[in-house]
Formats: sequence, C-alpha cells, structure tokens
Amino acid sequence: MYGPQGNLNEKVAKGHEQSTNGDVISGMYPDISLPQWKDYRDSLQKYNADTQQDYNSLGGMGTWAAYEGFRQVVESISGDITSASFLKAAATAKIDLPGMVPPEDFSKTWDKDGGPKGFDRLVHRCVVFSKLGERQAQGTDDEVRGRVAARGRQERRELRLRRADCGCGPPLAAGASSARSGEV
Repeated sequence: MYGPQGNLNEKVAKGHEQSTNGDVISGMYPDISLPQWKDYRDSLQKYNADTQQDYNSLGGMGTWAAYEGFRQVVESISGDITSASFLKAAATAKIDLPGMVPPEDFSKTWDKDGGPKGFDRLVHRCVVFSKLGERQAQGTDDEVRGRVAARGRQERRELRLRRADCGCGPPLAAGASSARSGEV
C-alpha cells in the first residue's frame, strides 16, 4: 500500500503492523529518526513536547524546516530587521537545510527553471519515500527521491526518481544507483 505523509505513518499503522509492514509513505520530508532531524528531536525532548502529537508529520517537520529557513534569511540581513528587509532578503535567499529539504534558491523561480506557467514560486519539487517496518517508518537503502521536472512548453511532465537530484534524506550508498523515469 502507498500513502501520503500525514495519512500513513506508524501512528496510523499501530495495531496493524503485520498488514502494513513494507507499505510505502510518500512525502516531502525524510523520517524524523534520521540524523538530519537530531536538533528537532532534541528540542522536542528539551521542551517536553506533548507526546500525543505527531511530530513526524508535514506539520511538525514543515514547521521546523520553515523556522530553520527563516533563521537563515534573518541571519543574512545586515542592518535593521524589518518586514521590508526580510522580504528583500527572502526574495534572493539560498536556504541550505542538509537532508531536510533540497537546497532552495528563492531567486531561481520555477518559471526561470523550465517549470510550467503559474507555478513560479514553487521551489521545492521533491518527494521522499519511506517504508513502514514492523515498528516504525524508516528510510532505507532503496529509498528514492523524486523530482518533477517540466521541459520547456511540453504539456507532459516526467517524474525523475534520481536521489542525487533532490538532496533530501540520507545519501546513496557508494556505487548505488536509483535512476528511473516515468510519465506522470
């Protein structure tokens, strides 16, 4: 079974581990158990986060990644930090959150990078796949990242499943290859 991040996870699978073992989760962020989320996990523990909440989710990890990106933009501003100086810095920011999301270059809008008209500000075009194990979601050696790439004015889009393209999640093992492509 395949399910989107936030709708299929270890909390949903609890009590159904045998039937969900090996199911695949597609999402924007790699699993919280991976090394790139150590500061996030440490902060949840340090501040006694409510254990009933799902922090391995789009909302949890997306908020953490957004705050980290916000911090990088603010740290790039020289002088007073105002709404105007923030918006100016954000328009050309290069955000680097290794393994959480691919490097983001806000100055390079998708319309200038071969994307379709109307999706100019879409800068994160990757997907991460994780597999449910007996106990939890896990990034595995066969984990694949996808990148949607539009070519010129063509109406069709390719889904490129090439780990090196995206930059999110753990690195590929030396010598491994997961390049594939297909129509979407």
